[in-house]
Amino acid sequence: MAVRFAIIGPPYSGKTTVLSAISGIAVEELPEVQPGSGSHLATVRYLQDQRLQALHGMYNSKKTTPVSFELMDFAGFDLSTASGREQMRRQVADVRQCDLLIIVLRAFKDETTPMYRDRIDPQGDLDELTEEFVFADMEQVTRRIEKLEASIKKPLATREQDKKELDLLKRCLAALEQGKPLDQVPINAEEMKMLKGFTLLTQHPLLVIVNVGEDQVGEVFDLKLGPMIKGSMVVAGKFEQELWQLSEEDRGTFMSEAGVKEMSQDRLIQMGLKGMGYILFYTSGEDDARAWLLEEGAKAVVAAGKIHSDIARGFIRAETMSFEDLMSCGSEKEAKAQGKRRLEGKDYIVKDGDVIEFRFNV
Repeated sequence: MAVRFAIIGPPYSGKTTVLSAISGIAVEELPEVQPGSGSHLATVRYLQDQRLQALHGMYNSKKTTPVSFELMDFAGFDLSTASGREQMRRQVADVRQCDLLIIVLRAFKDETTPMYRDRIDPQGDLDELTEEFVFADMEQVTRRIEKLEASIKKPLATREQDKKELDLLKRCLAALEQGKPLDQVPINAEEMKMLKGFTLLTQHPLLVIVNVGEDQVGEVFDLKLGPMIKGSMVVAGKFEQELWQLSEEDRGTFMSEAGVKEMSQDRLIQMGLKGMGYILFYTSGEDDARAWLLEEGAKAVVAAGKIHSDIARGFIRAETMSFEDLMSCGSEKEAKAQGKRRLEGKDYIVKDGDVIEFRFNV
């Protein structure tokens, strides 16, 4: 199952150009989700995972299986008009289904591209959108509170559970009224399950991309990000979009001349994983070198279950090496000889980059 990133932002911020720059797919080749909707979808295989490629080379694997990402480009959120706000509200249901939200903010100057609200103001655009997310969540939570307050007055079998949910949502509403994102509200595991079905916007990790022109590469944009934002990066969208059309050699030359150290795809995915609280671990052999997505802080038995439930059920041990140790030793055999291959139990906390072989018996 792919990880879904929602690319959102004001009109004329260059979202679709950024999608093209990140995915390496030309704008004219991006499929529209619904004809005429202005929304596009690109699926990006995590091809720039250098660790996976190194494992493929070391084990001479027949294939590689990277993590897959879907980048969903939504039509611009125009909050300057009532009709624009209504259009945004219609899209919000789909945005909520994504795992990570990416706000694209315009900083580039281009006289041929109209300006949202007749100005270029990344900070203003960011503040406007995040405030709208808070309002949208407040509306959703308030509607649910009203229903629960009515239901707990009736002798229903769900009354006690409804009371718990009502208490939780009142705490959430109080936080939202103070402008706090819901990921800062202290909640227990049971309450987390209750909230999960709401897919509230301020529960989502959120990243910011400042879309700049080629002549702005290297500029620092000191935005006040606030507690909702998990990270930010600067992307020269149009420039990187054009770079993908070049050969690898020419691309490197132009990047060096412009001061661009690396393409944005890898940076974004790494930042996105961190923002979502995920790591990558690996399995590798002659048949397949594969990357696996895992919640940060998860135990080895949980990682085993990502591969197959039988492996978790019959878990014996996890033979583990860090990617760095394996590469420095030059082979799995040498890593064993140097004592770099560890035998870990069910409760071992898997680390980003671990290369694991699970032993199990069912």
